[in-house]
Amino acid sequence: MELTATVSLVGGAELGSIEWFINNERAGIGASINPFLTLGTHTVDVVATALTGESGDDTASITVRDTTAPDLEIGFLNNTGQLVTSSSTGNHVTALLQASDT
Repeated sequence: MELTATVSLVGGAELGSIEWFINNERAGIGASINPFLTLGTHTVDVVATALTGESGDDTASITVRDTTAPDLEIGFLNNTGQLVTSSSTGNHVTALLQASDT
């Protein structure tokens, strides 16, 4: 994910720096950053400072959601260790299945 700040200066002011903070921790400097954000909601603050020392800031809330469904493939082995297919007959199969999406 790329975050980009657009700064408009007035009265001939010159930009000195742009600082980024995510969840109150410094995350980078410059017009753009590429942070890794974990699942959940994050507060993003950007502070632009002119060469004269004057500054302005803005805050945004970003929510990262997992929208990819888990991919699960299952194979079954019979009591002799052979793969059981849909065309297999006469096989007794016991299965314990567990899945998680963490």
